[in-house]
Amino acid sequence: MVEKLETRSAPALAAIDAFVRGSSARQCASNQLVTAMQAILPDLAANKGALLVTNGGLGLFDPQFEEIGVKWNAMGVSVANSAKHKVVALLARKLKAQGIYVGEVVVTRTVSTVKDNNDPAVIEPRAVAATFWDIYQNRDSISVTV
Repeated sequence: MVEKLETRSAPALAAIDAFVRGSSARQCASNQLVTAMQAILPDLAANKGALLVTNGGLGLFDPQFEEIGVKWNAMGVSVANSAKHKVVALLARKLKAQGIYVGEVVVTRTVSTVKDNNDPAVIEPRAVAATFWDIYQNRDSISVTV
């Protein structure tokens, strides 16, 4: 069983809440990620904890995803996801010495519970959850794409 991190610190809760709610045109997910990490860092360090981040494929440096970002008029999201991907990598390297694991799952497909769907563009939530569990247990990959 995995123990969850609990905090009652108002700044930590506010930072986490802001990050979970996502970014708006005025806020960048990478800034919120750093703010949340700063707020919970003492607890993570004391417990050799982990920060697991979900990201989207639009942030990848890949012509296929860049074309999708343009087609969907999601260039702001693409840039924000790219920045978040870089922040995850930097935090992972910076905090590893303190025993804190930072990992990311980049989801490049539509997450759906549709049964018997052989569409390669669809992934079930269980598969995403299993990937998170795997990176949490192994703590050897900074970023995994599904």
